[in-house]
Parts: sequence; C-alpha cells; structure tokens
Amino acid sequence: MTELKYPKGSEWRKWDLHVQTILDDGYISIGEYLDDIKNNSIEKYNELVKRIGSEDLVKKYDSKDYFYTDSQDDEKKRAENYSNLFLNYVDIFNTDVGVIGVTDHNYENQFLLDCLINKVNDFNFRIIPGVEINIQGVHVLIYFGDKPYQKTTYSEGIKIFLGRINVTNRKTNNILTVCNKSYADVIREVKELKAVLIYPHCNSSNGLFQERGKTDRTHLADQFNHQEFNILQSKNKESADAVSAYISTLTTLKSGSVFTLGSDARALKDILQGDKDSNYLWIKADPTFEGLKQIIYEPEQRIFIGSQKPEEKKPYFVIDKVRFIDNAGEGRFGSEQIEINQNL
Repeated sequence: MTELKYPKGSEWRKWDLHVQTILDDGYISIGEYLDDIKNNSIEKYNELVKRIGSEDLVKKYDSKDYFYTDSQDDEKKRAENYSNLFLNYVDIFNTDVGVIGVTDHNYENQFLLDCLINKVNDFNFRIIPGVEINIQGVHVLIYFGDKPYQKTTYSEGIKIFLGRINVTNRKTNNILTVCNKSYADVIREVKELKAVLIYPHCNSSNGLFQERGKTDRTHLADQFNHQEFNILQSKNKESADAVSAYISTLTTLKSGSVFTLGSDARALKDILQGDKDSNYLWIKADPTFEGLKQIIYEPEQRIFIGSQKPEEKKPYFVIDKVRFIDNAGEGRFGSEQIEINQNL
C-alpha cells in the first residue's frame, strides 16, 4: 500500500460521499461531454489521455458497450480498465481530494469495487466502498470499513448483506428492488457490521424528509431517532440549511445530526463538483473509513460546507525535550536531556 502524502490526519480535504459508477442506469459516458472538456480543460484532458494511452481508450473504457459486452477483455479486466480511468480522472481534474464514496444501487458487479479500492492505493486520496438501498421508500447509503462477513472481497460481502435484507435481485419488474425489511432490521445489520448509514438527498422524493404533501411522514421520528446520531446529506448547501431549520422545529426529533454534501454523480465530470454556489464538503479527518466515523463524534470540528478550504489553525509551539545546564559552574546540574512525550 502506498503511503498517503498527507503527513497529518487533521487536514481539510474535499469529500464526495455519494458517487455512482458506470453501473448506474443513468450514467453518462465521457464521449457525450468530450468537446466541453477539450474546450475548458484541454491540458488536463491531454494528461488523462497520456496516462490512459489514447483518446480512443479513454472513450472506450468509459462506455457501457465496453464495460458490459466487450469480448476481447474479461469482466475483471474491463473493471480494472474502468477503475484506472475513474481514478486518474478524479486525480487530474480535482484538487484537495480526500475521499470518494462509491454507492451504486443494489451493487451487482463482482469486481468493480475491489478494483477501485486496490488501484486507489497509487493515488493521494481514498475510496470508501458502499451501496445505496431503498428502505420503504427512503434511500440510505451503507458504507463499509472491513469486508462484510469476513469475505475475501467487498463485492462478495455486499452481495451477502443485500441478501440478508431481502434484496437478491437488483431489479424487480425492471424497477430497482426495494428492501422489505424494517428500519430496525436494517440498522441492526448495519451495527453488527460496524458500518455507517447515511441518509442522502434528504428533501427529495426519495429522502428521509420527503417534501411531498401526499407522503405520510408518521414514522419520521421513529426512523430519525433510531440512531443516536444521523449523518444527513444533500446535493447543495441551500437544501441542507432548509432541512436543518425544519429539524430544529420538531421536538419529536431527539437524535443528533449533521449535514454533508454528496454529488450523486453519474458521470466522471460530476464527481466532487460543488453546488450552484461552488460549495463543497470539507472534512478534517484521515481519508479513511475511521475518519468517516470520527465525524459522528466531532461534527462541528470536522465538517464544513463552503467554497473555500477552512483556515488551518496555527501550529502549536512544540517542546520535544528539556535540557538543564548549570551556568554557575557549581555542578548542581548535569547536561542530560529529559525527553518529553511527543507533541506535548
């Protein structure tokens, strides 16, 4: 594993905790916006072509025709080529990257997540693997630290997880499968796996705080309060602020919460993109699953939504050792050094 170039965990970096890959039905391949990239970012695009090998390969590896049906490369090789393109694109076209959270709906590929995780070790950011599911009309993201159920791959572990919540087929009658388990059942399974659950696009038609007059929100408090602390998510700061204000008006919502941003990207160009006011999600933590868990305990200190990276605190004056010297020449002190605990 390549060591991250960041010497400290406590640095502000951009995180995108809701990214779809080429597996998504609505995915837009790079060939459809290639001209825009060339017009606006030709130097970066040339670097991408250089790393991948040619423009034809860039377009090929980001196409569904290649990913699903190409007969020259096997399924694993196609996943590796797409992963390499995905990671290089993120690396070239974005700055201050910390974490990309990959959360495809009802994950069904046996190689892609693990290819992304293995190949990202060559880059200065990290991938946290996850899956997006629908529980009784509300979407949730489940992020995993260790491979679920101690399986050899994340793909295998996630398949078992989905089976335990009765999602054995990605689609039912051509519609994404809805988990028929209760919130309590799903969250119990999540806790046993020591995974993290996030509520995305909270005020959309698929969110926890669905803003639809016809929607029965009778059980909202039960769902919200089932965890002691909830990580909520929106695609923009305006929506996050609106839902936060709404939460403050309901005394029935007892649990703590914090808002994050996620692009819900379905194209390489949309990963890590800010909202209409160029606001990003900045997180001050190690770019790891454990760093994600840390924001639950210190949300105010570790999460910031804004256009610019928050200012770093000025470094503390650090004493690493003390030396006693006898200037009187009477030999009362030797010249020994007393070591101090690191960073005291």
